[in-house]
Amino acid sequence: DRFAEAIVQHSVLRDALASAEYRRFPGVVGLQQSMANNLTLVQQKLSDRLRVSAVSADFDPEKYEEVLKAYSLLSTDQAISVGKELLRHVSEFIVAVSRQCMLAFSSRNESPDWHKRAQLRELCKSMDPAHVVACIVQLYEHLCNFLYRQVSTLS
Repeated sequence: DRFAEAIVQHSVLRDALASAEYRRFPGVVGLQQSMANNLTLVQQKLSDRLRVSAVSADFDPEKYEEVLKAYSLLSTDQAISVGKELLRHVSEFIVAVSRQCMLAFSSRNESPDWHKRAQLRELCKSMDPAHVVACIVQLYEHLCNFLYRQVSTLS
C-alpha cells in the first residue's frame, strides 16, 4: 500500500542500473526486465486502489492522497492520466450498477446466463414496460447516493 515509496525506489534502482557499465552483465538485464514487470504490477494495483477510492462507500482520504501522490511520481513514459483512469473507473461503476438494476427488473429468462452476455440495450428491451419507471427511479437513487458520498467526503 506504500505506492509512492515503491515508485521512488523503482526509479532510483532503474537509474542506477541504466549505467553502461552494468549492461554487460546478463543478470542485470534480467533484473531490468523484471523491474518493468513489477512496475506494471504496481501500476495495476495503483489503478485498483484508485477504483476503490473513487467508488467505495468507505472513502479514505489518506489512501486517496497516497494514490494521487504515487501517480504524480510516475514518469511521463510510465504514467497514464489519473483523470482518465478515474473517469474509466467511475464509468465502469455506473455501468455495473445500471446492469444490476436493470437485471432486477428484467422479465427475460432465456438461458441461465444470458444476462452475462447481454448489453445494456438488450437489458432495456427485456424489461417489462410497467417496470421502466421503477427501474429509472432506482437508478436515479443509486446515482444520487453515489454523488452524495463523493461530495460529502470532499467537504
